[in-house]
Amino acid sequence: AATAAATATAALEAATSPAAAQTHAVAAAAKATQPSAATAAAEAPAASSAEAAPEAASAAKQQRQQHQQQPQQKSQQQHQQQSSTSSSISSKATTTTAAAALAAALAAALAAALAALKYLRVFLNGLFNKYNWRRLLRARVGAKQQQQQQQHQNHHQQYLQQVQQQQQQQQEKQEEESEEVLLQHEEGLAKTFENWGIVLRLFLGRALRAQARLQ
Repeated sequence: AATAAATATAALEAATSPAAAQTHAVAAAAKATQPSAATAAAEAPAASSAEAAPEAASAAKQQRQQHQQQPQQKSQQQHQQQSSTSSSISSKATTTTAAAALAAALAAALAAALAALKYLRVFLNGLFNKYNWRRLLRARVGAKQQQQQQQHQNHHQQYLQQVQQQQQQQQEKQEEESEEVLLQHEEGLAKTFENWGIVLRLFLGRALRAQARLQ
């Protein structure tokens, strides 16, 4: 059993390193040149162990490869996890950045809309005030013109009243003067008639006297 283990170990070393295999081969050749009873007795198990050595070497190689591949697999898995984590973080960061940019754009658009509404309100107020100012100015001008027209009409009416009064006064004066003239004329006529009556009476009296004398 010890010889088989030694043979297996030697086979494993031979499979893993060419220098160890060459050393083992040299030792085996030296042992072969020195025949002994123990060697002859162990030839049969050694032959079977030598046959099993390649299988053990391949199994050990596979185990070693598995042991060597496990850290690589672990590192690959960690790298994949890190890459997936970093990609998810980067995607989240990108989403967060896009959301922040969208929120900033919406806030800017809202601020611009509010500013535009403010300026529109100011503009509309200015137009309304301007329209009101013009309307008030027109109303004032219209009221002033109406007042002036009323004053002109009042002055005209006053002038007409004054003219009518003057005409009435003149007419009354003329009537009074004409009445006075008529009275004077009537008085003159009465005096004339009186005078003529007196003359006629004198003439008639003289005629009657003359006729009475003739009779």
